[in-house]
Amino acid sequence: MTTLRAIRLAAGAGDVDPSQAYRIDVIAAAEALYDAYNKGDSDGIQDWDARLMAAVRRMRSARKARAKQRGGGMTLTPREHDVLSLLCAGQTNKSISFELRISHRTVEIHRHRIMKKLAAKSAVELGVVAVRTGIL
Repeated sequence: MTTLRAIRLAAGAGDVDPSQAYRIDVIAAAEALYDAYNKGDSDGIQDWDARLMAAVRRMRSARKARAKQRGGGMTLTPREHDVLSLLCAGQTNKSISFELRISHRTVEIHRHRIMKKLAAKSAVELGVVAVRTGIL
């Protein structure tokens, strides 16, 4: 987002998606920090540095939430999809390895990658995310 578009959003021009408003905070804080640095204003630098870091944290949090909502933004490989289907069917790693004719360790690796891609922390959350995102 350009500074001009950020200013227009702040002014209510409406041609920018309001869900992207957190970016205005980052842009404004970065510009104010830069100005304070150029002026040699140490109090201003500390204040705007803290605001910039808070804005960046909000931006990262929003990015993580969007990624989690859409399934991590990454696609699963066909084998990962097979493993996910069997996991959601309630099978154990050992039974999945037997059915797919792969090693137990390979199933663990696939499971780890799937959980990372879908930003799930447990098998239950993995199933919920898979259903919500339409993967299964």
